Amino acid sequence: MLLAGEELCIVRESERDWEATHPHLPITTTGKTWQTAARAWNRKHQTAQAERTHRLTTHTFTADDILDHRLEDFTHPAAKQRLIQIADRYPVRWLFAPTDEEEQRLGKRAVNLFAGCGGLCTGLRRVLGVKLDMLCIDFSKDATATANAAGCNAICADVTQLDPSHPALRWTTILICTPPCTPWTRAGLQLGKNAENLRIITDVIGEAAEAAGNVWATGGFLNGEFIKPEYADPNGVTWPEVRAGLDGLSDKRAGLMAEIAIWGLGLTAAGAPLETILVEQSSALPDQLRAAIGVEFEIAGLSATWMDVKASQVGSPSERVRAFLMVSEKPVDTSEITGMEPITTLAAQALAHRPAGTTVITRGNRTTSGGNGFHLERTVPAITSKIRNWWVFNPDGTRAEDFSLAEVATLLAMPEDFPVQGSRTSACQQLGDIVSPIVAALVSGAVLGVPAARAIRAYLAERFPHIHGKPKKTKTKKPKKSKGKKSGKPPGHAHRGDYCQVNITINPASRAVSRFLSCPYGGRSRLGSFDQSSTQHPVQNLSTSGAEAVAERHNYRLTGPWTTHTPHVRTAPVAWEPPRSAPAASPTPPSPRKLTAEEEVERETAAIMARREAARAVPGLYWTVAMAAAVQQAADGHLYTPDGGATFRYTPVPGRTGRKVLADRIRRLTEAGYLALDLEAGKVNATADGRKALALAGLHPDGLYETDRAAYDAHYAALGRRKGIRNDDRKAKAAAVPPLPGGEQARRLAAAARAQLEVWEEQAKVRRAEARAIVERAVAKERAKQERKEAAKEEERREREARALAGAVRGPMQLLTYAARNALFRGPDDEHGRPGFYIHNPGRGIGHAPAHPDDVRQLQNEKLLTAGEEHQALYLTVEIAVTAELCTSLLPGGMLLSLYNGAGNETNRILVPGVYEGIDQVDRQLLADLIKERGYLVTGPWTGHGTSTTSRKAGLEPLRSSLATRTPIAA
Repeated sequence: MLLAGEELCIVRESERDWEATHPHLPITTTGKTWQTAARAWNRKHQTAQAERTHRLTTHTFTADDILDHRLEDFTHPAAKQRLIQIADRYPVRWLFAPTDEEEQRLGKRAVNLFAGCGGLCTGLRRVLGVKLDMLCIDFSKDATATANAAGCNAICADVTQLDPSHPALRWTTILICTPPCTPWTRAGLQLGKNAENLRIITDVIGEAAEAAGNVWATGGFLNGEFIKPEYADPNGVTWPEVRAGLDGLSDKRAGLMAEIAIWGLGLTAAGAPLETILVEQSSALPDQLRAAIGVEFEIAGLSATWMDVKASQVGSPSERVRAFLMVSEKPVDTSEITGMEPITTLAAQALAHRPAGTTVITRGNRTTSGGNGFHLERTVPAITSKIRNWWVFNPDGTRAEDFSLAEVATLLAMPEDFPVQGSRTSACQQLGDIVSPIVAALVSGAVLGVPAARAIRAYLAERFPHIHGKPKKTKTKKPKKSKGKKSGKPPGHAHRGDYCQVNITINPASRAVSRFLSCPYGGRSRLGSFDQSSTQHPVQNLSTSGAEAVAERHNYRLTGPWTTHTPHVRTAPVAWEPPRSAPAASPTPPSPRKLTAEEEVERETAAIMARREAARAVPGLYWTVAMAAAVQQAADGHLYTPDGGATFRYTPVPGRTGRKVLADRIRRLTEAGYLALDLEAGKVNATADGRKALALAGLHPDGLYETDRAAYDAHYAALGRRKGIRNDDRKAKAAAVPPLPGGEQARRLAAAARAQLEVWEEQAKVRRAEARAIVERAVAKERAKQERKEAAKEEERREREARALAGAVRGPMQLLTYAARNALFRGPDDEHGRPGFYIHNPGRGIGHAPAHPDDVRQLQNEKLLTAGEEHQALYLTVEIAVTAELCTSLLPGGMLLSLYNGAGNETNRILVPGVYEGIDQVDRQLLADLIKERGYLVTGPWTGHGTSTTSRKAGLEPLRSSLATRTPIAA
């Protein structure tokens, strides 16, 4: 039964049609060549058509049998089941060519490899508004479930196990590849950038090109001129064989980059009308791989362009730089990508429900190098799966709820209701791997020739209407022009008796002295302040240079000396002068520039990190309050040593005795590198480490210990008990002050330790070399001793074997004759486990004679003897004679010569011609020649058989050259 639309017919082609369809066959004037070829072609076509019809009617058809059919032609359940078998995991309708109506309704067919949860699909469908009949493939079950829930057509499969030449893919026009980026980033230790890995991947890409026939056989660039190339045929290597070349990679995920070439060139080789290829990867992808992939598509006649795109410049609240490869039949116009005006969306704007000043800590309590905190008043760093562990804090420092999946999707500019499937860990992994839909729309629009800028702005206005919605038009009032002339005097004051006043105030909490400079013109105004940590200064000892500098910055010039009114107040007259660059200027101090949101965030983040660093570092310094005070005194320049380091005094007022400071405390701080002695000047100065540690202590004063005993106990407990360290050493180390971690003293100590370690290593090398020489001499001596012993043993063994084989029977052919008589036996093994052999033939006077084992093993190797168990005979594998007997014949005309084997059976009978009166008259040489013609040698004299005078016997030995022609003995 034929299917609907199926017709079986054989048409005889005309000469013109045959010439057009078969130009390689000549047409002679007689037409015989054409007629013969046409008949052969018709017969072949008829047979193929009949076989194809049979397969269609029996529902055993193949993918090639249905090329001329439509899906609607197959209505039988068995036919439908067969289509499902052929399609495998792909849509059944993809086995048939798309119709114009189907392409208009669904779009062109596209395959999206490593599709993830559908970020790129969302960009194409919801942002760009492009229709594509797309099949998404990914290895993750959760990502596939998410993509299907989001409206994609996704299947869960391993891309490396699929064949790009599958019949369901032969009408693919668009290929999208987004392999994992982990091998190229720090998250994956950048193993893909290993030189050996790069070599393996580029080699496999070249092998994929040869397997697909993407090699120019002829043509190309010749003398600067491009000649249209002809491509070589595929070399017959299968895709699994090509992929096997990636087995040597240290990171198997890096080999997924080769799938771009395997699928792109494989689809083209299978006949797919591939028009567009889009590849997404990390911007850290090496240029070597970019060039290797791009050049293969250039050889295929396509245009390939690499470009990096930053998501935060296209309106995404998160930062991520990705590399895109755009391949098309024509050069891709990237002007819209490069010329698009940047669009900024801050995370705080996208998450407007979060309070202003929300802080995010990305690495928990970790304080190692690298970013760890930021405010939402910026675009957040690249989102990865680690966002599930980000800590969120309210402005008051309390812990807030972690980011929800909807918030994570918002930070990626994904739809808020994006249906992510799976656990939170899996969902964060999916969203961390996603391609932002606005970036996907921008790049896809360029490669597909669809304008994307307006579509992206429309999507952002819909997604973030409070940020990118259309602003309301408001009327702005023009500022009124000021009337009158500008005064060259400060406002509200024009007297000559202006003066500056310094007020000294003491802050009991911080014990800091603040000096405020103010000018009472029409009211007091604070112009500046100076901080000094000492409370011992009377006002008359304070320097006035700082106050005068502040006055000059505000256009005031002192017109008289400073006068002390009270212990806390000094004044000086001033005159205000307008600045030279402007006719009139206000003495009112300009308001400080308002920090931007990003600067404010950076400042607050730096403060947070500084406090965290102080909270971590200060307790480990094991400082007391008194130590901090001593370092502060040295930093102020008030710590002296009048007797060359024996005693120390805190002297805030020069010329006075001052207060004594504990010498042991200064010594310990000096040894730790916080203080430095200047014996010439008689002072103690704070080092850079001391000033940094003092700043940390000021940020975290709770980390200081009240007494030396408390600091010692804490340090002693932190050291703990360690094997091999005496308790006295532990106490001494606990009493010392540790240097600042990462400071100059720590680096000096580390350098000294490294130098000492190098000295020890050199000494150890010398000692190891000496020990190695001693060991080598001992080993050589022992080896020589063992060699002498072995030589003695070997000599003894040889002598023993020589004695044992002194009377051994030798000669392979002679041993064969004994074996033919069943007189050759296997003996016990020798000391080396090799079997021995002996001859036992009492009839010939041999009771128990050894047989030479080398000759026996030679016969065994030549397959002439079969070996048995111990004390068993060795048997021949060929038939040989061992005895010759000459007898008088009753027949006239000669003697009878017979040859007998070991069993006494006659193997040959020879007539010796001639007339002889007696048996001894026969020429012995004649007998030897006759026997030699049969392949034997006479090995002994001819002897009489008992008292008989009618027969003579002699022993025989086979010739080696005749053994190959002997009749084998059946096993």
